[in-house]
Amino acid sequence: MDGSSLLYIILPKENKNLENILENLETEKLYNLIRFAEAEVKKIRIPKFVIESETDLSERLKKMGMEFVFDSQEWNFDKMCENYENLHISSILQNLSINVNVKGIGHNIVHENEPLSEEGVHEITVNRPFVYMLVTKCREVMWIQPEHFNIILTGVVYDPIQNT
Repeated sequence: MDGSSLLYIILPKENKNLENILENLETEKLYNLIRFAEAEVKKIRIPKFVIESETDLSERLKKMGMEFVFDSQEWNFDKMCENYENLHISSILQNLSINVNVKGIGHNIVHENEPLSEEGVHEITVNRPFVYMLVTKCREVMWIQPEHFNIILTGVVYDPIQNT
């Protein structure tokens, strides 16, 4: 991930149920969690996991007013490619694959030129179900406001032990 993307992990306390947290998690609460998160040096042990999804964006784009792109009578792409007739868009698919591993996570937590002293470092082991959020910053700002970042992807890892 580059400097404008951040991976947030929401790890419930050991005696809390993840399902209860998910039921009560609202957009405003997510923004406040991100906005008021304390920046601390932490040693994090996190399981490796892969996020993969395929989403058909066609219906969403039609609802946004782009239905004409999918109409072969109204919108013709023949001029874009030689030797093709009646070229049109029938669907638009988005494929996503993100591999969260030790190298990617570790690089964003500790820079190689910053030695870590064990004193004052909090250690967190992600060994129970958790929520992850991939967030991008829209602008470099001192205070993160909801309009300054986008939640790109959220998901849940229910059995992190299997992924280690």
